[in-house]
Amino acid sequence: MLRGRLAEFGIVLPQGLAKMTGFAKDVADGSAPDSPEIGPDVLRLLSGQLLSSGPLMRRPDMRLETITRADRQMKLLRTIPEGKPVTASAILASIGSGGQFRNERQFAGSLGLTPGNDSGEGKARQDHEDGAGVSGNCASWA
Repeated sequence: MLRGRLAEFGIVLPQGLAKMTGFAKDVADGSAPDSPEIGPDVLRLLSGQLLSSGPLMRRPDMRLETITRADRQMKLLRTIPEGKPVTASAILASIGSGGQFRNERQFAGSLGLTPGNDSGEGKARQDHEDGAGVSGNCASWA
């Protein structure tokens, strides 16, 4: 909300709680940027609200981090590059145990990360097993 209000005054700030908190501290210290008459008052009010609610805003993230450390599946999902607690919990919530997928390719396909069975270089493609059978099983990590 604060970034939106600042944009109305032509002030653009980067995204992120740390950047906004730093800006709010600057405003609280009296270094509000140039803005119309009501601007500094609004900025002080919104900055004060942000600074006072900071610990409350971090509480869900800390709780999710604790849950992620305790859950084996979420730990595994965190090994994905850029895997964060929110990403891991969202994937786990949407796929459950992963038993509905025969292999990793099906899982990736459900996310739209692989071409469908009937696409690829203009030829129809059928799933096939290699000599050892289906490679991997997503249910094995459940």
